[in-house]
Amino acid sequence: MLDGLDGDAMRGFRIALVRSALKHMRYPPQAQQQGRTGRAEVRVVIHGDSARRAVVALGNVALARSSGHDELDREAIETLRRAVAVTPLPAALQGRDFTVDLPVIFSLTED
Repeated sequence: MLDGLDGDAMRGFRIALVRSALKHMRYPPQAQQQGRTGRAEVRVVIHGDSARRAVVALGNVALARSSGHDELDREAIETLRRAVAVTPLPAALQGRDFTVDLPVIFSLTED
């Protein structure tokens, strides 16, 4: 367990968030046209609400580390907001408050 949280549930939730973020990520067209790339680190604060099954109450989504480009940073934050909205909260994390830091990478190549 990590800080009283179920480690397997946390790993599973992080993986689910990453998958969802990849589906919901939008590369800002102007940044793409100008060849801007970068890696933003986004901090997501989750308030689990055990009164409503699998509901995620989003406390805060904020930039933890900039990509160096404002438009990429804004999209990274929005990407995680969209991902959290559609990612189910595992039962083991319901009713728990926790923070997840995730990278959002904007790349013009398919590494």
